[in-house]
Amino acid sequence: MVIDLYSHYNEAEILPLYRSVGWSNYYEHPEMLAKAYANSLCILGAYEDEKLVGIIRAVGDGHSILFIQDILVDPEYQRRGIGTALTNALLEK
Repeated sequence: MVIDLYSHYNEAEILPLYRSVGWSNYYEHPEMLAKAYANSLCILGAYEDEKLVGIIRAVGDGHSILFIQDILVDPEYQRRGIGTALTNALLEK
């Protein structure tokens, strides 16, 4: 597994990930999700063989406030430490 900055919003890979965990408000409103991603402080993706299997998204004011807004892992890849690895990588940043 590789964790890297998710710097380019790719609807074709991100919407299936949100759908896999049932977060319908996001996949039913992709234009809202694209804007949310554009205004996030930091987004990291977890990749397994170049497939996006997890994401963590941080929002805040850029100085003193940081919230983990989204953290999700494709159900087929859960229980493998991916969520923990994403959280640790975000905290390191």
